[in-house]
Amino acid sequence: MAIWSAKFLSEHTLTALGVVAGLLVGASPGRARAERPLAEFVRAARARGFEAREGEALVEQRAAEAERAWQRLLPSLTASAELVRNQYEAVARLPAAAGEAPREAVITPRTRRELTAAVTMPLVDVGAWYSVASSVSAREAERARRASGSLDVDGRVASAYYRLLGAEAVAAAARRKAKTAEENAAFVAERHGAGLATELDLRRARSEIARDEQAVAEAEYAVASLRRSLETLSGLEAPAGGAPPRDDLREEAPLADWLPRAASHPSARAAALDADAAEKGAAAQRAALWPTLSAQASERFTNAAGFGASPAYAFGLVATWRLDPSTPAAARALEAAALASRVRSERASRAAADQVYDAWHKVRAQAAKGRAARAEREAAGAASALARERYGSGRATLLEVLQAERDEFAAEVACAQADAELAAARAALRLAAGRPLEGGAP
Repeated sequence: MAIWSAKFLSEHTLTALGVVAGLLVGASPGRARAERPLAEFVRAARARGFEAREGEALVEQRAAEAERAWQRLLPSLTASAELVRNQYEAVARLPAAAGEAPREAVITPRTRRELTAAVTMPLVDVGAWYSVASSVSAREAERARRASGSLDVDGRVASAYYRLLGAEAVAAAARRKAKTAEENAAFVAERHGAGLATELDLRRARSEIARDEQAVAEAEYAVASLRRSLETLSGLEAPAGGAPPRDDLREEAPLADWLPRAASHPSARAAALDADAAEKGAAAQRAALWPTLSAQASERFTNAAGFGASPAYAFGLVATWRLDPSTPAAARALEAAALASRVRSERASRAAADQVYDAWHKVRAQAAKGRAARAEREAAGAASALARERYGSGRATLLEVLQAERDEFAAEVACAQADAELAAARAALRLAAGRPLEGGAP
């Protein structure tokens, strides 16, 4: 009995040491002990993830649209060339002064060749100016949205990463529990052979092995699923190994220090820039009622100059005033859309602040959960050790031992999950405040 008890106490000690070393949560994600740190997955997701590539394409689209709006204010060149074959040639003969030969002017040559080049330069176009400003705001909004998307990707990667580490820790604990159940069954079988244990105890010990094998299978399934999710997000293979880093369960800085950072979150800036772009677009539509002024210059080369000369140039100013009855209604529609965009901007700012508020309180709750999980694990470990000792001395039943070990395993699982959730919550708080996970650490 003493040998069996010492053996299981030794096993319990090793299990407890493994839990303390591998399951305790940490505040700094940079200290995670996976084969690949969080920083690698974050960088890969930013560079190769689906959202990152789509965001880059949208930013490029808005940049090209802004460039096009600017270029519409630059001079434009128009060139045209004509080659016409006429059935008849028209030539005008002019009387000449005394002693001079008559003059001829070709009005319509048999083959007319003509080349005209014209340059137009917008001078005053208020609507185009507002359109440029609107496109620039839209471009900056897309860039801010891209930055917000990067933070969202960081959050999903961090969540998947820490959940995977927690699942790895649970799987390791399940395998240790299964090994202990096999040793339990072997010892009970020895006692049964010696007439010191009942047939029911032997069956219970063997059924515990099947129960633990099921727990191992479920834990390994969770690991495989989370590993696949992380690989999909980052494009990197997620190798086995690692555990949530150790955390001192400290409190975060006061909430009042975090809330002001929400105003600079890229999602809030993107919404504000969208509203600004919509307002300038409405102003551009309203300015379509105003006249425009442009300068033109042209050069004409022809073999049918008639009474003139070739080549010949021309300069001029062109004022255009277009009154479209539908313009005021279109402007009112865009102004209403701009007002809705401004409301969305206010809502986005509030949502960013709410996200910081919720994330801060979640960290606080998870820290409390982590402290409770550690205390429960210590108590369950002590109860399990006591049950094994009592069973070894004949003062407890095998059922009590099995229940105590189940409670201990449940406490280890709860602790591992609390550790992973706390690490992810700390990362989420920093991302909510607009701070990217530089180096993989919040």
